[in-house]
Amino acid sequence: MAKEQILRSFFIQFILVLLVSVHGLCQSFELAGIRYNHFPHSQANHNSTTAKVSIQELGGFVYIPLKLKNNKTIIINGLAYGLIKINHFNTLASLPEPYMKLHTVNYSFMVAHKINEKWSFIGVVKPTLASDFKADLSTDDVVIQSLAFFIHNFNSNLKFGGGLAYTTRFGDPLVIPIFPIRYSNNKHNINTLLPIRFLYNYKLYPDLSIGLKALINGANFNIQGHTQNSIEVNKINYTRISIGPVLYYSPIKLVALELSGGLNALRSFNPVDYDGNRYKNQLPVGSFINMGIILKAPNKD
Repeated sequence: MAKEQILRSFFIQFILVLLVSVHGLCQSFELAGIRYNHFPHSQANHNSTTAKVSIQELGGFVYIPLKLKNNKTIIINGLAYGLIKINHFNTLASLPEPYMKLHTVNYSFMVAHKINEKWSFIGVVKPTLASDFKADLSTDDVVIQSLAFFIHNFNSNLKFGGGLAYTTRFGDPLVIPIFPIRYSNNKHNINTLLPIRFLYNYKLYPDLSIGLKALINGANFNIQGHTQNSIEVNKINYTRISIGPVLYYSPIKLVALELSGGLNALRSFNPVDYDGNRYKNQLPVGSFINMGIILKAPNKD
């Protein structure tokens, strides 16, 4: 019994340290969570004679922050896993199998530093492994994603900044400009990282919020050893944009159940052969549903 009490006390203290660490510099920060996205069957390439395709995404993540003694810098280590399952029927010629399971594993190292009362800096390095894990891993399976930006505190409600990101969210690795915007006023809250993510929340009750969420997601998967119709496919570029209403319900403090749905667009999964030829598979605008459970850091009032 004493051992159980010690373990329980240690766990509670550990969680409190995590929450206090991110309080201040990283408001609305998600400490851990699991999300599932379902995209129902649709026709590839806007053609009724081609294969029907459905896609499912499952992902989980955990972040462990550490506040340095200067009270200005937070170091955050994170680990995330994602699974994308592509199911296609009636045989889509440019895909080597009737269904594919694609995996991503990434470690992230984040630095959030408060320069002064008006300016902060955030930098992230994220080595990412993206593969179907059906062949020996190589350097082609790994990409080092990263981002860096400065954010300016205009007043107690509004923060705005800018920077750069190197990301595979658009399928191919790209360098893009990014613009963080954070706005909070009474029951309204906006937390965005344009053009990657937009999130607006309105708090109906202390434990219930509704809003609007838009997100770009994607990856560049290495799939060595696949052949279809004499085509040697070694990569899959996957990307999609989703937008729709979102609901958050907190059965207990700091834990949120997430439910959202809506439309997804510009969806594509493009096999690439060893010569760099791309075989495009474009999906039409369709519906999706997302469910998740999230552990959040406390917001600063």
